[in-house]
Amino acid sequence: MGRHTKRVPKMARKKVALQVMRDLAEWSERPPVSVRQQYPDAKFGLAGIQAYAPAIETKPQQHMDSAWHGCHAVNLQWTGRNSTANYLSGLASTDTLAPEANEHLLAAAKEYGAAFATWQEFY
Repeated sequence: MGRHTKRVPKMARKKVALQVMRDLAEWSERPPVSVRQQYPDAKFGLAGIQAYAPAIETKPQQHMDSAWHGCHAVNLQWTGRNSTANYLSGLASTDTLAPEANEHLLAAAKEYGAAFATWQEFY
């Protein structure tokens, strides 16, 4: 994002919103091919969280590599959840989508906020 060589045309807010929501749903099950190719043995999305869970079932202090469990692996989790919660709640405060969509956006934002709080507490 910091290396554009020319101005990028502004996209319509609704188009961006729909793409973000599509990506959130799709990437929870299947991230982009380029990511999967770069890390062929990794698990992502919901499957990644499920695979990670056994490593943190006990308190992280009980692991020899607790710094990794509570820092490097988690930083990417809580920051993304917080950003998503903020984006969705902000989107709900606009007239970008139909009014009935805002209830769902706020509910999703609340869940992302709860995930953020839990990851941050673990961190």
